[in-house]
Amino acid sequence: MNKFESRTQYQFGDFIQNGLQLALVTCIDFTASNGVITDKKSLHYIAGSNKSPYEKALEAVTNILLDYDYDKLVPVYGFGAKIRHPKLNTYN
Repeated sequence: MNKFESRTQYQFGDFIQNGLQLALVTCIDFTASNGVITDKKSLHYIAGSNKSPYEKALEAVTNILLDYDYDKLVPVYGFGAKIRHPKLNTYN
């Protein structure tokens, strides 16, 4: 008995061509585990006007994925930050 099975292997472009809409959302990790911005080993290290490794990575990924975002609006969320503001105290 002969048995034949055909399967279609879809690629990312196939989904885009057929109307798939993507919405890019980004999130930034501000937790202390990344280190302080003055430590050269930190992902958030800032040296003058140079971008941090975290900024470079977000920019590289975003530049690629933004081409596929249907409205080109990217919400950005952050977590782990301790904010000093008179009406918002996160240091309790």
